[in-house]
Amino acid sequence: MTTKRYRTANLGAAELKALPLSPVEGFVLSRIEGELAEEDVVLGTGLDEGTVSAALERLVALGALRCDGSASKPLREASVLTPEERRLVDRLEAARNFGTHYDLLGVDPEAERRAIKAAYYELVAMLHPDRFAGRELGAEARRVQSLFAAVDAAHEVLAHREKRAQYDAQIALRGALHASEPSAQVRSAPIPVVSQAHLEPPISSSAIPTPPSPGAGAVLARKIGRASAPPPPLSSSREPASGPVSAPLSSRSRLEATSQAMAELKRRYEQLAPLARAEKLKALVAQGNVALEEGRGMDALQAFRLAQSIDAEDPAVVRGLARAEALASPEVGKHYAFFAKRAEYADQAGDARRFWEEAAQRAPDDAETQGRAAEALLRLEGDAAVALRCAGRAVLLEPKRAEFRALLGRAYLRQGMLRNAEREAQAAETLDAACTELIDLRRELAAKRPMG
Repeated sequence: MTTKRYRTANLGAAELKALPLSPVEGFVLSRIEGELAEEDVVLGTGLDEGTVSAALERLVALGALRCDGSASKPLREASVLTPEERRLVDRLEAARNFGTHYDLLGVDPEAERRAIKAAYYELVAMLHPDRFAGRELGAEARRVQSLFAAVDAAHEVLAHREKRAQYDAQIALRGALHASEPSAQVRSAPIPVVSQAHLEPPISSSAIPTPPSPGAGAVLARKIGRASAPPPPLSSSREPASGPVSAPLSSRSRLEATSQAMAELKRRYEQLAPLARAEKLKALVAQGNVALEEGRGMDALQAFRLAQSIDAEDPAVVRGLARAEALASPEVGKHYAFFAKRAEYADQAGDARRFWEEAAQRAPDDAETQGRAAEALLRLEGDAAVALRCAGRAVLLEPKRAEFRALLGRAYLRQGMLRNAEREAQAAETLDAACTELIDLRRELAAKRPMG
């Protein structure tokens, strides 16, 4: 790791507020006091080296930090990423560092495997190195590459039943341990599990008895507002060190208090859970509507899909999801076309056919996508009816394209409609006699015509 040292620049509050900092960059900046080496910043933030290095370079470029004692002029140029790409990177980086795999993929913890895969495919298409080919990303390149790997790792866990179950158990355990700490606040979910670590250790026979600390039951009871019965007073007389010591509050009493506290906590959770879900649904619908008004189809689609996982029959969710799907369909279609080409390169014909069909369905008004889907389905021995529909749609959108006419003829021929195929061949020849697709169609027609 580099041995550079960083210290804060003498910027005023107004100047700092005006800087276009991401949540991670702001977090890193808040952990730097005096002069620190990059290794110390990594230890102080708990983030990985790539994220910290990219954040430090960005902060130096913006003038918020100084490196090796040299002053850096504030950088006011726009980011090498587009505003939409930067928002995506900032959101994913915050989710990776402070959230769960579900937050990173933007899906609900109850989401089905199909929804998880769809969210994964959309994200990797936005972060894939091919998308940034020919662009000098500088420090942003490491952030994008790191997030691409993180998204892939999250999908690897959530797409497999056993790995996902283990990961959910880890999340529940982490939440339970946090909720059972004396300083933690009671949360609506998940219900904390009391650990035996909260029970006092057995008192040594050689120890002098002292007033016991409250057990886990008393702690949980105080958290949820219940008055816990105070322990019985200790006798003022001390027993000899060698004699037996009896705890004022037995383990059984502690377990009973814990059970009562847990029952009350569960009851309150069951009361508050519907309200919490309603609030979350309302917030997601509002977020989706704002994205729709600003023309951000993918963001709107993600918000309404999360809302759908909470209440699929809510009228606002149904209307918003329909509008978001219509707005985001062209972009989603391009993503599926990208996945289809990748599957073809990997000799995964089944996945390629499925992705091309999905791409055509998502982009019904894009003639290029329809034509490429029809050609791929014919070449990969896909569903002939779907290929015919895609080719027909392409011709309907652009009737003067010879290659689309020839593709339609090939699709007709695959369905056994010889006359229709010949008619499309004549139309394509009128438009462009040297079209490659027309040559293929002529060859297939020659093979179908009877000899002699």
